[in-house]
Amino acid sequence: IKDDFATTGVAHILAISGYNITIVSLVVMWFLLFFMRRNTAFWFSVLAIILFTILTGASASVIRSALMGGLVLLANNSGRLYNPKNSLTLAAFLMVLANPMILRYDIGFQLSFFATLGIIYVAPFLGSWFKKVPNRFNIRETFLMTLSAQLMVLPLLLFYFHNFSLVALPANLIILPFIPLAMTIGFFTGLTGLIWSKLGILIGALAWLISSVVLWLAKFFANLPLASFPIYLTWWGLVLVYLVIILFLIY
Repeated sequence: IKDDFATTGVAHILAISGYNITIVSLVVMWFLLFFMRRNTAFWFSVLAIILFTILTGASASVIRSALMGGLVLLANNSGRLYNPKNSLTLAAFLMVLANPMILRYDIGFQLSFFATLGIIYVAPFLGSWFKKVPNRFNIRETFLMTLSAQLMVLPLLLFYFHNFSLVALPANLIILPFIPLAMTIGFFTGLTGLIWSKLGILIGALAWLISSVVLWLAKFFANLPLASFPIYLTWWGLVLVYLVIILFLIY
């Protein structure tokens, strides 16, 4: 299964993301607002994010998502505007301050931050090129987010894994819309299962169905002829590619 996800370029959906953090924090906040003041509910939501981060192994992508998610809560609680660029910079600073070695040895840290940089900086730039793409069912936004993240992490993927997926873009466009639904229903399966097991099984059946579709799609795209082929990128090639991308975005 992991090979199928890697071949189709959708392995990133197996990692804990900001969407998971958002679900946890919003559900906790929404539930606690029935019983306590907003400021108290905010601190309990922050605690829920910390516990969730520890529970899932505290990998680089989870810590990055947790820090940025916590800053979203802080901005909302204090009535300030949330700036994703400042949030990403602060998250990177704190993580490198805690452990400078992740800059060199943590691939998850590198992929997570470059993908987020792509969404923040590349997506707005590409948006003007793809205005004619219809946004029904959120197609245009999904396309831009996917393409932007893929462009920024592609050099790293070639450098570390030596594999270029020809089906990554179409596979992401088709599979990604299922992921928020699968995550949300899966989350509520756990909650309802704690209250009444039979209801949890009923909702869980829907989560199983959606997840089965995702697994089938990953296998389908991975088995297509020429789905991927090897490409080797040296370290100086990696640096050169990112310099070109940065200069292109600046000028």
